[in-house]
Amino acid sequence: MVVGDRSPLIKSSTEDPRGDGKIPFMTKFAFALGAIPNQIIHTVIGFFLTSFLLDVVNLSASVTSIAMLFGRAWDAVTDPMIGFLVQRTHTKWGSLKPWIICSFLPLCAAYAAIWCVPRATYVWRATYAIGAYLLIQTFITGFAVPLSALTMHLSHNPKERDKAITWAMVSAVLATLIGATAQGQITSAMFGPIGAGCANCTLLQNTSKSNQPQTPIQWQIQETFIVGGVAVAVLCAICALFVIFFVPEQKRTAADEHLSKLSLLTCFKIVFGTRSFLYLVMMQLWAWMSVGIAQANLILFLRYALNLEKYFQDLMLTLLLSTMGCVPIFFILLTKLGKKKSFTIGLVMLSGTFLSTFFLPKDMPVYIMHIILCLMGCAISAVYLLPNAMLPDVIEDATVRNKGDRHEVLFYSFFVFTQKFGTGVAVALATAALDTFGKYKNGCCEQDPIIVTILRIVQGPVCATLAAMSLIATLFYPLTSQRVAKNKVFLAQLHEKREEHRKEILLGSQNVDHPAVPSKLQQSTSTFIEAVKSGDTEPLLGGTEL
Repeated sequence: MVVGDRSPLIKSSTEDPRGDGKIPFMTKFAFALGAIPNQIIHTVIGFFLTSFLLDVVNLSASVTSIAMLFGRAWDAVTDPMIGFLVQRTHTKWGSLKPWIICSFLPLCAAYAAIWCVPRATYVWRATYAIGAYLLIQTFITGFAVPLSALTMHLSHNPKERDKAITWAMVSAVLATLIGATAQGQITSAMFGPIGAGCANCTLLQNTSKSNQPQTPIQWQIQETFIVGGVAVAVLCAICALFVIFFVPEQKRTAADEHLSKLSLLTCFKIVFGTRSFLYLVMMQLWAWMSVGIAQANLILFLRYALNLEKYFQDLMLTLLLSTMGCVPIFFILLTKLGKKKSFTIGLVMLSGTFLSTFFLPKDMPVYIMHIILCLMGCAISAVYLLPNAMLPDVIEDATVRNKGDRHEVLFYSFFVFTQKFGTGVAVALATAALDTFGKYKNGCCEQDPIIVTILRIVQGPVCATLAAMSLIATLFYPLTSQRVAKNKVFLAQLHEKREEHRKEILLGSQNVDHPAVPSKLQQSTSTFIEAVKSGDTEPLLGGTEL
């Protein structure tokens, strides 16, 4: 579906109006704010939704895991489909901005709604929770996929893009901090500290049967989540408006028009035919699965395995502050050591800290947990930053190999899907294990020993294994720094030649037939690809005729 009029002479999607590749401060600031809605929603859902559905709404672990699985299965449909539709959308406002505009308000409404589970029968509560979760996944895809694709529109200068990505990742970690602490502080102000539930036996007043109605205490706790949900929704709406008004989208050239006519099957072949993207997907998938499980189970792990739930707010702050503080450190590392080596360092740290949690004794000094979470947060910062910084390199490599055609929306849609699907499935399976191998008792502060053992295994060896699998994929990641550098030089020349053709057409200095422009560019790129295969690109990089 192509919407609106086609303009035969429009700017390239890689063109920077200033010509020097520098990204204005306001653009970087607004782009960084755009990372907040997606991240803050996933953070609050990741930290609190499992416990909320189990101990506040009073759903069983099986139903909670089904809700997670349904949401991620729905993601498997919406992410690639929305990416496909975004690429086929063409309006006078661009192809990305209309989706952001149409998605951000429904996303905010759906997020606020998921905490408003009605006081009704068990079936209605379960149905409502699953439905609200599906709506969140739908609209967050409509917002996050085009927003991520805007990365390639910020500048043709890769160093400037890396800086903008770092800004966005710092903002994302800050959003994680805001989301997790804000919900905790609102609950503390209105009801009492989250970690005080077991200490003062407020949760123990509920029956351990999950199919029972909510108690008055549970409803009071839910009211605090409703207030927090509305506050976060308002913040997300404000951040989205900054993106809409201050982050520019460069329009397509006539050479890019044929991209909107590609079939869905062709799009799949382009994405999954890119070897470097497959490795990057595996790197991100396993890493985020480990982080997602650890994040979702943190409250339960502290409560039942370590008896440290009363320190939850302080421990969470340690984790998130160390994550935010280490993002600039890993940015420096990637400039000195390269992205692959920097990510390897982060994954080794992540595997070690996850594995150490399995051996932690109950009622240990809390400062030990602070140290472990500090190291874990530093490693998690690499998971936030480096895969996102590596994706533009993959897209540029695919652009060279696809004869100058850039499909950033497709790559970003599958990339976003990988993170959401991986974390959702992992969390769902970890939650289902509580009912599969044991019997989780809702609202109780003491669980059977088998439940404690499951939490230790999931938080320790399982998360460590997933991080190690990401490490193995990283070791085989095929893009070398030399290859990335050659791609960047060639694409910079490609950009300059396309800009020359555009100016010639606008000035009327030559009678250039529009379809001939992409044809010449594709011929030049094909020549370059053959040179790449033979390992000799220097003559081409010196002066390519388009």
